[in-house]
Parts: sequence; C-alpha cells; structure tokens
Amino acid sequence: MIELKRAFTGRSMLLALAAGLAVVTLHMTQVIPLSQMSVERKSALSPSYPHSLYRFWLGYDMSEMAGLLFLFLLPLLAALPFGASLFDDRRSGYDINVVTRAPRGRYYRAKAVAVFVSAGVAVAFPLLLDLCLTAMFLPAIRPEATVFGIPETGMWSGLFYEHPLVYVLAYVLVNFLWAGSIGLMSVVAGYIVANRILVVATPFIILWVAEFALAAIPEGAGSRFSPMELVNAHQTTVGIGFGAMAVEWLVVTALAAGFVALRSRVDESL
Repeated sequence: MIELKRAFTGRSMLLALAAGLAVVTLHMTQVIPLSQMSVERKSALSPSYPHSLYRFWLGYDMSEMAGLLFLFLLPLLAALPFGASLFDDRRSGYDINVVTRAPRGRYYRAKAVAVFVSAGVAVAFPLLLDLCLTAMFLPAIRPEATVFGIPETGMWSGLFYEHPLVYVLAYVLVNFLWAGSIGLMSVVAGYIVANRILVVATPFIILWVAEFALAAIPEGAGSRFSPMELVNAHQTTVGIGFGAMAVEWLVVTALAAGFVALRSRVDESL
C-alpha cells in the first residue's frame, strides 16, 4: 500500500495525467465541431450517416492529431508515473531504509505492482475519460462496415460490429495491461542506464525502434507483432491476432517481472 500511495501521489503521476488530459482536451476540440455537423455520407448512393462515438473515440480515431499523438506518447505516459522509482530509491538510499524493516523481495514485489498499476491507470484513464466526453457529443451508433470499421479478419471484428462498447472496453484493458508491462520495462532500464531521463525514455525508444523495424518487413508481416500496433483499437495493420498479442504480452511481462525478481535476490546478497 505504501508503494501504491507513493505512485499515485507523486508529481510524476500528476504530470502523466496532465499530459493525458491535454491530449483529451485536444481531441475534444476535434470532436465538438463534429457534433454540430449533422451527418456524413455513407456513399454516393446511400443515405447520410451520423458521426458516431465509436468512430471518433480517442483510441480509435487515427485520422486526427490527438489519436496519433496519444499512441505516440503512450510508452512515455506508462513509464513516467513510477517507472523510475526503484532507480531513484537505489540512488538516494531509500531502499536501504526500507529493507531494514521488510524483506527486499517483498519490497521489490510491491514496487513492481505499484509500477504496473500506476502505468496502466496513466494510460487507461485518458481513454475512458475521452470515451465519456465523446459520448456527450456523438451518438453511440453501432458501426456499419459500409461506413467505417475494422477488417472482417481483424481481431474481435464480430465483437466490434455486434457489441462495440464491449470491444472498446476490451481495448482499454489491452492498453492497461501493455502499459503496465511498459512500466516494468523502465524498472529494468534502471539497472542498465545511469540517467533518470533515459530510464523513463528507454521503453519509448525500444518500442518505436521496434515499430519502425517491423514495419520495414514486406507485406506488413512484421507490424502484426509490434506492441504499438497491438494497442491500436483501429487495427490499421491487418492480421493482428489475439493469440500472438497474448503471447507477446506474457513474454514481455514475464521477462521484466523475472528480471525484477532476480535483481531482488542479487541485491539482497550484496
């Protein structure tokens, strides 16, 4: 509980939430004018179709700056709240004070949980807030494939067209879980780099380098495995599968959590 309290009351968490709120505010400047436009055309021969919540929600709307900016900043939003906390504790000597009163393993586990949860909240909160605010201006009309949507072969495509709100909330959960893993990557980075800014920025650098490298593979085969594509509810890359996403998340999380557990034993012996 102490680590969770530190995570959610620290200035870094407030900064991350403020950044997320700024993106949501930017998105609202794009959404509100849409509510004043009555309809958009389905096609040249079909009736007009109202602007929809599910098309212009922040996690799906990649046609405007706000959605692209949020996706771009997501690794930083995840790492910023508490990702560098263990690095800070070790550098200041705070960890020594803690482990004199509790086992180091317990302290590291509490730290990992706090990092994971705070990172997830920093990313999921703006998405949920934007969903609620966008719903105030645009109707929650079920998507039609003739107007917008994801490919039939896309992940959870049936859910998107039949129960779009469930699809949206499922992707908010996906973002929460991936953000938690990104936060743990910062903890690992704290043992590799010696600069606090780099500790926070390392997951951002790794993930976007991986995105560009995978995107260079012909026919989009690599992009299907990029974490930055897996958190994108618009599914701009065709062929993303739940199995691949789940395995990739489990591997990344297990490696990061395993490293933290190993370091707790190593540091205990020092």
